[in-house]
Amino acid sequence: MSSVVDTRPSTNDAALVGGVGTVGAVTLLTSPNALVFGLLGTLLFAGGTAVGAGRVVSLGLVASLGGVVVGALTGVGVVFVVAATTCFLVAWDAANQALALGETVGREAVSQRALSVHAAVAGGVASVAAGVGYGVYLAVGGGRPVGALVLLLVGAVLLASALR
Repeated sequence: MSSVVDTRPSTNDAALVGGVGTVGAVTLLTSPNALVFGLLGTLLFAGGTAVGAGRVVSLGLVASLGGVVVGALTGVGVVFVVAATTCFLVAWDAANQALALGETVGREAVSQRALSVHAAVAGGVASVAAGVGYGVYLAVGGGRPVGALVLLLVGAVLLASALR
C-alpha cells in the first residue's frame, strides 16, 4: 500500500501570497504600465505557489520588480516605489516559504499559521529596511535620483536573499 503525498502548497498559502502581492501592485496605481507589471508579477506569485512551481514564482519576482522600475522611471512617488518593492519582496519570500512548507509537510497539512508568522516577520524586517532606505533618501535631499532608487532596489533584493 502506497500513500502519495501532494507536495504543493495549500490554496490558503497561495491566497496569502497573492494578497501581499496585490497590495504591492496597488501602490503602483498611478502608472498604468507599472501596474500591469505588478499585477502580472502577483499573478505569477500566486499561480506559481498554487501549483508548486518555483520558477514561475521567480518569474513573478522579475515581473513585479520590473513594474517597480517602470514606476520609478514614470514618476510614481518614491514612498510608493519603496512600499511596492517591500510588498513584492515579502510576497516572493512568502511564496518560497510556502513551496518549502509544501515539500516538507505536504498540501493537506495545516501550515497557514507557520506561513503567516513567517510573512509577518519578513514584512516587519523589510519594512524597517525600507524605512531606513527612505530616511536616507530624504536626508540626501530633493530631486529624483534614479540611481539611488536602483541602488535601493538592489539593496532590497540582497536583503530578501539574506532572509532566505
